[in-house]
Amino acid sequence: MKKLIATIFSLSLLSMVYAQAGDLFFSEYIEGSSNNKALEIFNPSDTTVSLDNYQIAQAVNGKGWQYYHIFPSGATIAPNDVWVMLNSGIDTSLVDTTIADEILSYPSVVHHNGDDARALIKITNGDTLWLDIIGDPNNDPGSGWEVAGVSNATKDHTLVRKSSVSSGNMNWAASAGTNADDSEWVVYDKDTFSYLGAHTFDGGVSDQSPSIASVWASDMVPAADTDLTVYAVVTDDNGLSSVELKFTVDGGSEATLAMSVANGDTFMVDIPASNYNDGSRVEYRVEATDDNSQMTASGTTGFFAGTSSISSIRQIDADGALLYKDYAARIMGTVTAGDSIFSLSSLQTYIQDSEAGINVYGEGMGAVNMEEGSMYQVTGKLDQYNGLAELVVSSADDIVDKGVNEDPPLPIEITIATLLASPEAFEGLLVRIANADTVAGAGTWPMDGENMNMTITDDGGTSQLTLRVDKDTNIDGSDEPTYPITVTGVISQYDRSSPYSEGYQILPRTRDDIESSTAIGDGDVVQPLSFTLYAAYPNPFNPSTTIAFDVPTDMTGKTVELSIYNVLGQKVVTLVDQNLTAGRHTAKWNGRNSASRAMPSGVYFAILKAAGQQKTSRLLLIK
Repeated sequence: MKKLIATIFSLSLLSMVYAQAGDLFFSEYIEGSSNNKALEIFNPSDTTVSLDNYQIAQAVNGKGWQYYHIFPSGATIAPNDVWVMLNSGIDTSLVDTTIADEILSYPSVVHHNGDDARALIKITNGDTLWLDIIGDPNNDPGSGWEVAGVSNATKDHTLVRKSSVSSGNMNWAASAGTNADDSEWVVYDKDTFSYLGAHTFDGGVSDQSPSIASVWASDMVPAADTDLTVYAVVTDDNGLSSVELKFTVDGGSEATLAMSVANGDTFMVDIPASNYNDGSRVEYRVEATDDNSQMTASGTTGFFAGTSSISSIRQIDADGALLYKDYAARIMGTVTAGDSIFSLSSLQTYIQDSEAGINVYGEGMGAVNMEEGSMYQVTGKLDQYNGLAELVVSSADDIVDKGVNEDPPLPIEITIATLLASPEAFEGLLVRIANADTVAGAGTWPMDGENMNMTITDDGGTSQLTLRVDKDTNIDGSDEPTYPITVTGVISQYDRSSPYSEGYQILPRTRDDIESSTAIGDGDVVQPLSFTLYAAYPNPFNPSTTIAFDVPTDMTGKTVELSIYNVLGQKVVTLVDQNLTAGRHTAKWNGRNSASRAMPSGVYFAILKAAGQQKTSRLLLIK
């Protein structure tokens, strides 16, 4: 069969047979974020269709038809039913995977990008019948093809075939159209999965679901005391019965606001500021219903209102993936690495508040003079690059200089073993590691213009960490220090795949961050300078989380208590209650009370007390 197919596909398109009305066609195409990809095929006929003679031709980056998907033997599609194919890496919170007829691992027909064409074909008695096509197999559009006037619509969008389309179309230009009226497709926002699993078909009579062309707001992140106005462009061929905004705050019950006409096809509504505070997590979407009860929903938009703590926005799941990727947020913190240190072409810096740190990134922005030791208000969207949490800004207008911090954060004195016991708690923070030596065969001191990963250890090789020297610093090409060394730097991460549990690095900023520490005796460690409680990791958590804290030298011999409290102020369990030596300490909470009973999901507080001082950290137990 493969030899026959290869022969058939070597023919010119002029020699091929094209689709007739009533045969199968593509009814939905999804190219969303990450692995959120799917294809749907519809049977418009009144008979069950066997898929034994059907295949999907695949082109990659405009290089012609190269691969062919063969359906499972004996597979069929019932009349007016669909066949759904999902990428195996899909986010299961977006779609019920039980609707899938095939869930396919890499490589597959649903591991497409926006510039990869797909065609539905039928082979009968040696003849190849071309039924339908998405994209151009012989031309690479760059990111994606335009559909219905929407640029790059085959990338980061969902395409749904209009209900009036009764057959496939091998003329991609005609199928894609030039605007919403002449296209055979309705274009929806990224990660829209609400239409997958069924297809509305009227046999050629036009009665379309409402179209939501775009949704935007008056501000990326509203101040905690300012209403947010949400706009949407909504149309329908036979009239709208309602356009509504659905929203939640901090995962609570969903509220509904009726949207009114602002101008023409543009609707608007205010989300009152009384619904949120600084750090509140708000999610919203637009739903439009027409006079025939057909409903269309936009993708969900998320933001953190007002100014948020860094630890609250960069929470991760059990696999280390960022929970609130693509959400907008505003933070305030102190820069610990100037913005021209790690990159000359893009904005690349680190900022930290009293609890946590994060990478601030702006593609192609270059330096915008974010100076070490100064405070900045930064607004952007959350992203994750190889495990590293980022707040991505689009322009210098997203950054507001708040002046020099007279009490800038000092490096956290830490051992490699302690760091690696809870690495996410330190990602983005400035730390200092003393008495570190290199590991033989794991990188050499970099020459001028050379990036280098070296491996260091402070306990004879038991605990090891990557020392990353960036060629945009002044470290490469400098004189190699005498080991052991004391190294100061920001903790970063470079882990190419989930779970994001490895690849942690320390990034020294300048040659001054690397000092020979021969005066420090073997086993000596620089002690913490302040009484500090760190954010728990993981957080949210289930079933357990680790809490790290520092005891400075002047508290040696003092009683230290670390306890967990519920939101009513009731003590749940005491984890530590003893005299401790100076240094970094950790404690683990298993989500149980002092009677070893499992606690319910909810918010809890870790409270650290010693010598009249008290520190608090918020925990979220999720079951």
